[in-house]
Amino acid sequence: MAKPEFSEIQFVFEFFHHLRNESTINIKYKIPTLGQECNFDILYGGSDLIILNNLFIQFKISEYFIYSNTSEIINKTLSKDFLPYYRFHIKYSPNSFQYNNLKQLAKDKNKIVRHVAPMFHKISDFESNSVDNFIQNTIYFDLKDFKNVEIDKNDKHTICYNK
Repeated sequence: MAKPEFSEIQFVFEFFHHLRNESTINIKYKIPTLGQECNFDILYGGSDLIILNNLFIQFKISEYFIYSNTSEIINKTLSKDFLPYYRFHIKYSPNSFQYNNLKQLAKDKNKIVRHVAPMFHKISDFESNSVDNFIQNTIYFDLKDFKNVEIDKNDKHTICYNK
């Protein structure tokens, strides 16, 4: 397993930088505080970034796997053909209603709710990505597709993806 060589906050700032540079309009946005992000507050919905009051983004940083000794391959959740791949976890926390808030927001047809994660893990890839490459090498998961994924006490889910 390879951990990412950059932090989530670095990814968020670079993503937002590219987004703002590509936009032809002035983007109105909100960045909730950690308290607002984690509390049961549907206004912020557990997101890291809110754009134009209808796009809610939760950023994730992923681990990178190239070998078949992972729990997903061993338990046959994924086949070896899926290698190499990235993964991040969605976990239950008694101190945070984040995932449930995001899912609640996703029920609103006027709201777009996404998990956003990089499809790279090396700092050299992070630093060398042009605007087009950075956005293209980022994956977007629509939480409307997670309608049957519930997270309860002592529960966690793993989201796996590859290029």
